[in-house]
Formats: sequence, structure tokens, C-alpha cells
Amino acid sequence: MDDLGPFIGRGYIAEVFAYGEGKVVKLLFDEDGAESAEREAHITTAAVEAGLPVPKISETLTVNGRPGIVMERVEGATMLRWGTTFPWRIYTGARMMARLHAEVHSKAGVDIPDLRDRLRPRIEESEVVEEDLKVMALERLESLPDGDRICHVDFHPDNLIMTKAGPVIIDWEFGAKGVPEADIARTVVLVQSGIPLVSGVRRVVIEWARKIFLSFYLKEYFRVTGMEWEDVTPWLLPMATHYLDSVFPEHLADQLAYTRQFV
Repeated sequence: MDDLGPFIGRGYIAEVFAYGEGKVVKLLFDEDGAESAEREAHITTAAVEAGLPVPKISETLTVNGRPGIVMERVEGATMLRWGTTFPWRIYTGARMMARLHAEVHSKAGVDIPDLRDRLRPRIEESEVVEEDLKVMALERLESLPDGDRICHVDFHPDNLIMTKAGPVIIDWEFGAKGVPEADIARTVVLVQSGIPLVSGVRRVVIEWARKIFLSFYLKEYFRVTGMEWEDVTPWLLPMATHYLDSVFPEHLADQLAYTRQFV
């Protein structure tokens, strides 16, 4: 507690505070999330060891009953803020993100969970997904291939910190090993349908920019890797269904409608 410093930021599942010298602590809202914190710390460390630009983990702990992860502090704005502050950066940011994502997928996942095993339980146990959609999503999931590539499974501009040395990837709680097509599908779902945690002019800019950004991002990723859109589309239904449990209640109806287009 003596090392807990000023509040830095807030996401869907956690808050981040300064913590001692050159570090931050990510505190989960879920007081029963110790296992999740340990898993995220393990996956993040695996990404560091693979040579990816990722904050180094120091330890896991509990603060006022909340599980936390202490990690290296990364200085810089998120790519989302960096890009929406100066909209002409959309093209540069999209190409940068695509090339970084391709680098992630060039690495083999060692001793990290299998992607299918991460997706299946959450879909099966969801209380917001209708049964028919669950069945279709799970059937689609079982028909798709396994893989051994590192997948972030939450790769979007708000999880990239723009530093002087280049972008750094944060928030590895959903990380797994699988096929790159699945991870690209997840990014498509997030960019197309995610509700920005901002308001006012910045939100309007984000809504306008994300369609353009996604187009540039996919074009560059496909150019670099040789992947095609048809390789990605089978993964959209299970990825969009899995995402439903992350949606705020007031946005659930819209997200369900979005998901059903992939049936």
C-alpha cells in the first residue's frame, strides 16, 4: 500500500495506478480474479520472452482485497489517443499496428493456454448469449483449426502504448496460442463494434476514423502476411459471441444484432 501511487487509467476489468519507481500496478475489479491475474502475468511474461515489445512483469499481489499485477511502467499515449488527436495519423497508425500484429503472429506460443480452450468455456457459460447463438458459435469453433502462434485476442489501438522506441503491447489477459486468422477476426470485431470509453468530440472522431483505420490495417496485414479476408471470416462468429460478455448491458442489444450477421 505504501507504494501505491496516483491513478493512471481505467479499463473494462481493471484500474491502473503508479506503483513505486518505474512501475505500475493493474488492480482487477473482480476480487475473485487472482487466478486471472496470475494467468495474465504468465502470458505477458511469455510474450516478453518471445521478444515482443511488452512490459516486463515484476509480481502479482493483492491490494485491499483486489488482485493486481505489478509491471514496468510504459510512458506514452495509447495509439487511440495518439491517432485521434491528429487524425492524419490514421494511415500511419493502421500500418504500424498491422506490422506489429504480424510480428506477434510470427512467434510460437510456449506454455500458454490454447485459444479454443479460452473461448469455449466463456461462450458455454455466458448468461447473455441466447442458446441458439451459443450452439452455432460452438459448432463453428469446433470446425476451425488449432495453431501454435501467439495471439493477443484483444489487439486494438487502445492496447498499444506509443513510446519513443515504438508501440508497446499491453493487456494480455485473453492471450493464447492459436491461428493468426482468429486473432485478426477478434481485432475486426473490436474495431467495428467496440464502444469507445470516451465521449464528446473524441468519440465522434473515433466512430468516423475506425472504418478507415480498419481498412488500412487489414490491407497492410494481408500484404505483409499473404493472408486473405476469406481466411478470417469463419472466426468472426465465435469471436463476436465470446465478446458479448464484455459488453455493457446498455449496448448488449446492438452487439447481439452485430454478432448475428455472422451466423
